[in-house]
Amino acid sequence: MRKSYGAGASRICYQLPTGGGKTVAFAFVVASAVKRGKRVLILGHRQEIVDQISATLTGMGVIHGIISPDYPPTKLPVQVASVLTMARRLDRTAQPFDLLVIDECHHATAESWRTILAAYPQAKVLGVTATPIRLDGKGLDEIFETMVAGPDVATLTRGKFLVPVTVFTPLHLPNLSQLRTRAGDFALEQLSAKMSDHAVIASAVADYKERCPGVPAVVFGVDCAHSELIAQAFREAGFRAAHVDGETSKDNRKKLIASLGTGELDVLSNCGLISEGVDVPAIGAAILLRPTQSLALYLQQVGRTLRPAPGKERAVILDHAGNVLRHGLPDAPRRWTLRRASKSKNKAPHDLKRCKACGAVSAPSLFCSACGA
Repeated sequence: MRKSYGAGASRICYQLPTGGGKTVAFAFVVASAVKRGKRVLILGHRQEIVDQISATLTGMGVIHGIISPDYPPTKLPVQVASVLTMARRLDRTAQPFDLLVIDECHHATAESWRTILAAYPQAKVLGVTATPIRLDGKGLDEIFETMVAGPDVATLTRGKFLVPVTVFTPLHLPNLSQLRTRAGDFALEQLSAKMSDHAVIASAVADYKERCPGVPAVVFGVDCAHSELIAQAFREAGFRAAHVDGETSKDNRKKLIASLGTGELDVLSNCGLISEGVDVPAIGAAILLRPTQSLALYLQQVGRTLRPAPGKERAVILDHAGNVLRHGLPDAPRRWTLRRASKSKNKAPHDLKRCKACGAVSAPSLFCSACGA
């Protein structure tokens, strides 16, 4: 990043896989900028992400303010804000900033982000993301000049910064061939109806019970009704399970997500909430019941399981959505670019094989890496 700024770039996108430490990395950059007398604005798109950034900065000794109705205004050199709050307060925030840091910067092509960037034309910009790709195909080169890619999932796993992962799929996956596509992904109302089938949900519950019962697991559903059905099915099977979504109160969301880490919950089902900005290393399993054509969404979901934790030797993905067959294994090599997405890039390899003995998915080999068959 220093080399890129030194070479004249003013807007850099830094890519690092989920669990690789993006927040710590940019917090280090922020601390360095403050030592040089610079003022920094850090932007997140959800309150959970703002809270996580604030906690990381505090842990690294970076004193900062939070731009929010719940916090008093300060003139500290580092400020953390949600995008929507900052966009509303631009006319009241006269402070100049020398560096803008954008977390989950694959969202940055939206109008609210552009409005903020336009308000500070002289500031350098650092965007960070695990997945510099958008479902609508827009390139991030509309915002950033250059990309700096960190180590990939396989490299981080070899270094024990992430845990190895095994992906299992059932023998029979839901047939989605008749579903419409809308805005680049499956039409949600049709997808919800298909994935709400009792047999599909029951299969996922049975899979969890067989492969990793009691391991803290997060489930990805299609919509709220689907997610609630999933949570109910797990409770009926004897597991401590709950549902959470964007309408759940902030305090209850935090409590439920934290309950996965404390062992009070076995399974937390959600729709569109836990794919970004959730840092609970104890999560050891992800259950995919939300098929998606979005590589970014898939990687954000499986990435929730990859952070190391005491006693956690391996993560488990129970893929009842067929996403691994669409997008490849979580640790597959991928080529990232700021340019508009090409449909030929990052395609899943066609030679992935499902072990007939245990159901694990892997690249072709004489022996299954999961069970040795």
